[in-house]
Amino acid sequence: MIDAVSEQPVDDGELGELILTPLGRTGSPVLRYRTGDLVRASRGVDALGFPTFDLVGGILGRTDDMLVIRGVNLYPSGVDAIVRKFSEIYEYQVVIEESREMNEILIRAECDQKIARALEDSLRDAYSLRIPVESLSKGALPRFEMKAKRWIRPDKESKH
Repeated sequence: MIDAVSEQPVDDGELGELILTPLGRTGSPVLRYRTGDLVRASRGVDALGFPTFDLVGGILGRTDDMLVIRGVNLYPSGVDAIVRKFSEIYEYQVVIEESREMNEILIRAECDQKIARALEDSLRDAYSLRIPVESLSKGALPRFEMKAKRWIRPDKESKH
């Protein structure tokens, strides 16, 4: 497992990208395959001395979904887990904008101001970042029949 940004190995229990290397097949070339899956592993050794690991919590996200905000790695699944703790939020959208060569985000949420402030506090506690939350009325955001496109880049979409 490696850090998805620095490509350096990560310690046991840290979040990292899963790398597969087939070592148990005689005559097979040693190739490393970057899966793009983010996992947290608990390592060990089996009875034959081969390294083993358990994926704690399964696949936790994808490296291609990761966004770096002021040096902090954010994953849509992590942000979604925090938002979903608030049953009062009907729908939400994350707006990604580039400011002075850095990504910044704003969350638009269909909820009242009190819940928006509580969500801001939860995000700050989880990521040590101030992520502004804009309160919208119910029905203000688009709905999707299939997978919602919640993470958008208006500056990139308007150029296509």
